[in-house]
Amino acid sequence: MRPILRVDTSIVVNNWKTLNRLVGSTVSCVPVVKANAYGLGVEQVSLALTKAGVASFFVADATEGSELRKIVGGAPEIYILGGYIEFYSKNYAQDILVPLLNSSESAIKFLRDFPHLDYGVQIETGLNRLGLSASELDRLHTKLTPRPPKLIISHLACADDPKANMNTRQLLKTIEIASTLPRTPNTKVSIAGSDALLIDDRFHMDMVRPGVSLYCGGFLPKLQDPISITARAIKSQIIQRGETVGYGATWTASKPTRITTLSAGYADGIPRNFNGDLSFFADGVSCPTVGRISMDLVTIDTTHLDDVPTHFELIGDHQTLKEFANSIGEIPNSLLTSFGACMRHHYTTETS
Repeated sequence: MRPILRVDTSIVVNNWKTLNRLVGSTVSCVPVVKANAYGLGVEQVSLALTKAGVASFFVADATEGSELRKIVGGAPEIYILGGYIEFYSKNYAQDILVPLLNSSESAIKFLRDFPHLDYGVQIETGLNRLGLSASELDRLHTKLTPRPPKLIISHLACADDPKANMNTRQLLKTIEIASTLPRTPNTKVSIAGSDALLIDDRFHMDMVRPGVSLYCGGFLPKLQDPISITARAIKSQIIQRGETVGYGATWTASKPTRITTLSAGYADGIPRNFNGDLSFFADGVSCPTVGRISMDLVTIDTTHLDDVPTHFELIGDHQTLKEFANSIGEIPNSLLTSFGACMRHHYTTETS
């Protein structure tokens, strides 16, 4: 039996409500559900959020947008962070998708081919990844003026460091460039994702775009992990001093040791290479991994346990997602998408 990823969609909803209250009624709080809602399941997550009152979403590309449209129906707005790609032109029209234009070429094509569809623009302020520069926007000004963008966004390079000077520089540049663009009274400006919305309220602007903070509880005390992960024990044995465990014989027992093998591995998203300590838990007692992580097996030291339980916890009451990520030098985003792509999902809605 493979590891189980349990998802409580009501906690995702409660996390969104917490962030929505944090930014206040004048700021839109629009969830990011790209990458299958960070691995948790876009259908279950987006339906729960829609039922809670969410009216807009962000996804990565047009294929994700079309999938989401089938799930949530015609009412919610769906913004495409990856902009306009001509190959998927039918998706934008048929599924009423709002691309965030990020290059001169794609902007010209979209504005020419879809004169009646809404759009937004992504502006370059320092990340140098996706976005229109001030000079590009100046050249596009006459094309934007007849039908101004619905949304203007940028993205911070150093949002995970609240004290970074880069954050304020990008904020000021966003304000400066946005002030030069054609706008309607309803045009919104946004720069804040999960980390940025926690810096201070200057970064909230008209809209915030929480992603990982919906799916990982470590960003604020009132946020919770909506996931837990358990793996089944399939064998325990005592090995003697001097015996080794796992591929490459990288771990050697210094004394008689009970080794328990779990049905979990890197095929389930458990990182094979990591910096730090990777542990599973038995009723709150930490059991460190020993030897290398295999494709579908993990070995842990359970010598100190009175009894070996049938299941061990990786994420849950005794180790949060963020604690686990920090312990192995990873980020929650990467772990969530890896776990979500591989593990069996069980859904609950236990929280009111």
